[in-house]
Amino acid sequence: MKLPTLLYTASFLTLIQYVAHAYLFLSAVSPQDKTFGYGLMVILSGFIATILLWQLARLATVEPFRTRPFVALLMFANVAHACLAWAFFRLAAPVAFDLLIAVVLGLALGGMGRRVAS
Repeated sequence: MKLPTLLYTASFLTLIQYVAHAYLFLSAVSPQDKTFGYGLMVILSGFIATILLWQLARLATVEPFRTRPFVALLMFANVAHACLAWAFFRLAAPVAFDLLIAVVLGLALGGMGRRVAS
């Protein structure tokens, strides 16, 4: 699979994940709950990651090497999120999505190659 396609795929998976987060969270927590604001911030961060991945996919078509640090950071963030989701909530679906996204990002990272010194 081509690099931009992998990043677009990761972006789409992230969108699905955070739409589900938003739906489940907003249907379960009232605005009076102290965690409501924090939950909204988490959802916002997920949508930002979705947009960032989409933009990185566009950049990867012309300069794949420059996207490496961002993709690596997002891959690490998904693994860390999976660990936290499992440690605190023991919910398999979000953990599986985080790990799937991390795998897709890892495949993209592997396809970016190394910069050759000139």
